[in-house]
Amino acid sequence: MEKTFQLILSVLSLLIPQLRKSDSKEGIKESKEMLIGLNELSILLVMKFRDGVQFSDFTEMHSELQNDDEFKAKLEAAYANYQLIPSEVKDVDAGEGLELASVQLEYIPKILSGLKK
Repeated sequence: MEKTFQLILSVLSLLIPQLRKSDSKEGIKESKEMLIGLNELSILLVMKFRDGVQFSDFTEMHSELQNDDEFKAKLEAAYANYQLIPSEVKDVDAGEGLELASVQLEYIPKILSGLKK
């Protein structure tokens, strides 16, 4: 299944530049950061709660939020300037939409992998 996702991502990477409009004003920076942050948080939740919800899961998550600088940076980037997302979404062209879809596709195998362990 991971090879299928890789193939889809390869095709999308070829299509994205072709479908971008040059008059897109807003871009998708904030939307992309939010998507990454939410997916990273989803992976953490899946990993911690896959065997059921225990109090220790919350303490471990708190510890991870405090000590993992890369994870913390992704969440901070997702939250920073979130108010710009609606205007970005209104201005999305097909290429930007595919770029956001490809970001999401990259996370699907990671999320599914977290459920299996």
